Amino acid sequence: MGNVAIAFINSIVTLSDYIRTKRQIRSEKLRLQSLIPRYLSRLHEHDATVTSIHLNGMGVDCKILRLLSNPLIYGDARVEDLYLENNWIGSEGATCIARILSQDKYLKNVSLAHNQIGSVGAMAIASALESNEHLERLNLSHCNIDDKGIEKLAASLKKNSTLHYLNLEGNPISSSGVYSLLNCVYDVSKGLKSIWE
Repeated sequence: MGNVAIAFINSIVTLSDYIRTKRQIRSEKLRLQSLIPRYLSRLHEHDATVTSIHLNGMGVDCKILRLLSNPLIYGDARVEDLYLENNWIGSEGATCIARILSQDKYLKNVSLAHNQIGSVGAMAIASALESNEHLERLNLSHCNIDDKGIEKLAASLKKNSTLHYLNLEGNPISSSGVYSLLNCVYDVSKGLKSIWE
């Protein structure tokens, strides 16, 4: 078995390495499939000990976000931290997050880094920030947000006094978007304290 090799464009992988990698992927997939339902189960059981949800890189998409949103909005969940980095969250998923942000009373830290929410998703989140009175930190780094999304975020942040930290690193922002953000920082006296870009 060790002598058989599969040639790819720039590398050669032995069959045993290929089988080992497939097994690792399969076991990781099973682990992920069991972790997400455990969080959902605990949230639906009104488990108040769940204060942080870490689902970074676990294939979270809009379908899973819809399942998460109901216990966060309508249940007794007291989740303060929501980490959803490196998932499959697009503009539709960002709309689910916006719905959570507009109604949840406990979330203080949300990280959506490395998701392709784009400007449409950023606009939905920006609208939710206008009424949100609890969120303190928001990470939207590497989310493919352009100037239109940034301008909406900046306008919404003028109406929000609780968000103190916003990470927008790695987004395609021009000088116009940076100008909007700087105006926001200087116009808001009690709110935003830091912008990473």
